[in-house]
Amino acid sequence: MCAASGLTYRELDHAVRQGWLTASVPAQGGGTVRRYGREDVRRARVYAVGRRLGLSARLAAQLAGQVLGGRRRFDLAPGVVLEVDEQRLRPSASSS
Repeated sequence: MCAASGLTYRELDHAVRQGWLTASVPAQGGGTVRRYGREDVRRARVYAVGRRLGLSARLAAQLAGQVLGGRRRFDLAPGVVLEVDEQRLRPSASSS
């Protein structure tokens, strides 16, 4: 999941614990593994790109949800528009 999304394990874990991202099969206690489906990976990829663009975690999570819902254009501030082409998303390696 980390390699596919561009998030570090710590970033992914934090986002899941905050409820910004979810796992299709959540962990059932300590030492168990979360399982992620295709939609989870897509959402995490958009979330990671939003974070790399400087969006807050909350706004990046909203962006990811709306992109998966089919929305492609976002007014971030007066005169600032973000257009998303999900096919061209390429998460960069994290520096953390």
